[in-house]
Amino acid sequence: MAGPGGPGTIFLAQTGAGVGTVVIDARGKDPKVKKINNCDQFDAASSGAVAWIKDDSFSLDEIVLTFGAHLVLSNYTSVSQILSDGKNNSVVHVLPKATLKLGNTLTVPCFVYSDGLLVPASGTTIYIEEWLYIMGNITFSNDESIIVNGNLTMEIQNFTTVDLKIGSTGIMTMIPLTGGSIFPLDTEKFSVYGTFKCDIINITSIQEIYC
Repeated sequence: MAGPGGPGTIFLAQTGAGVGTVVIDARGKDPKVKKINNCDQFDAASSGAVAWIKDDSFSLDEIVLTFGAHLVLSNYTSVSQILSDGKNNSVVHVLPKATLKLGNTLTVPCFVYSDGLLVPASGTTIYIEEWLYIMGNITFSNDESIIVNGNLTMEIQNFTTVDLKIGSTGIMTMIPLTGGSIFPLDTEKFSVYGTFKCDIINITSIQEIYC
């Protein structure tokens, strides 16, 4: 059974200001998930070990994934940015009950599992440059913005942000839930220069809209 403490576990000791950058290099082994909804299906023997940050809470400046690295977050991790080598085959997995607090940029594909949580840092602008698939939740307060230049796919949920922008290369897709397909968006500014897919949208607090 895969999990923290097994092959690929990252052990960090953090005091004070803590760790600046964590670089995970898979050396081209490119571990795969046998079942996309189950991180336990990573198999070290057949597909290479994934990296786990051991169950604890950490605050990092940045995480860099290269050459097909997969990183599993199973608790609380705060990081300013998560970067990749641009090859699009590295993935961050936010497990159920885990929280990823993001400061600004996500250039690595990321999968937030059911009951997982993505939280933007207060007062920031989040840039989604690759794909972000949210089966769990994303929680904004009243002073964060999000810019989608990649692909954001998420189940319908309450979404509150100062500014939601879908860039010319961006795609945002809302997945209907059983019994409801209305996307409740609370934002002051909403702009779509790329592609927005949603059955029904209900916008409140809007002051500016560009489509």
